[in-house]
Amino acid sequence: MPNDASLNLLLTEALEKLDAAMNEISGRSDEDPEVCQKLGRIGRAVGLIREIQKPIFTKHPELRPPPPAEYIPDPDMTEEEVQATSQLSSDELHSIDEAILLETGDRYLKVARIVARAANNWAGPTESVPLVFYVERIRRLVKEGVLEIQGDLRYMRFSEVRKIEQ
Repeated sequence: MPNDASLNLLLTEALEKLDAAMNEISGRSDEDPEVCQKLGRIGRAVGLIREIQKPIFTKHPELRPPPPAEYIPDPDMTEEEVQATSQLSSDELHSIDEAILLETGDRYLKVARIVARAANNWAGPTESVPLVFYVERIRRLVKEGVLEIQGDLRYMRFSEVRKIEQ
């Protein structure tokens, strides 16, 4: 049976490989719904690994890795994407918000996970709605007091949201 340090080393290695896979396919996520599904599965795997690591870090805080030296912020929407999303009706915007809220709960979840799942489950014209637009909708829901954030929404992979208890 591995000790906490060796288990954490294996988990960290798995996270690095998942992170590399996510980076490799994330640039193509708007092109193919299957890619969104793959991103969602990778995000779920990352979340599970982090849940396993929590008790290790509680018991051995020295094993917690330092944050990455430099986070790369999510890309801004292109002019074409801004134009396409500005054409969405209020019903479509409400539908996107509902898809986001269906993926959130009372515990914090990674924004990247919520975005991938909501984009995958939204029945609207997905080819015209980039993933970063879902983050914009999440920002709006945070401002409206519907969602609570932990982290910085410029980095969807490093931020989390949950529903605010009413």
